[in-house]
Amino acid sequence: VSGNLVSLPEDFLDSFIYTEMSKLPDSFTIAKLVGNVMGEYELMVGDRPLFERVMHIIQNGDLTIIEDWAERPMMTMVRKINERVK
Repeated sequence: VSGNLVSLPEDFLDSFIYTEMSKLPDSFTIAKLVGNVMGEYELMVGDRPLFERVMHIIQNGDLTIIEDWAERPMMTMVRKINERVK
């Protein structure tokens, strides 16, 4: 933050992800969501931490996988399933 290395809570990125998720249609790729977050905010994190948080959001039930691309995980297609994120 502000050029300094800091420790953050595990769910720090979630609010940015949910904000960008609310702007997307009901179905989208994980890559689209991660790219939107990286393009909108200067978080200074790579795509991997964002991907991991999206996977956590899937496990929590706000998104569901509708087309799994195991060989290219960022291309996995997901759908919003919780009204909170629509």
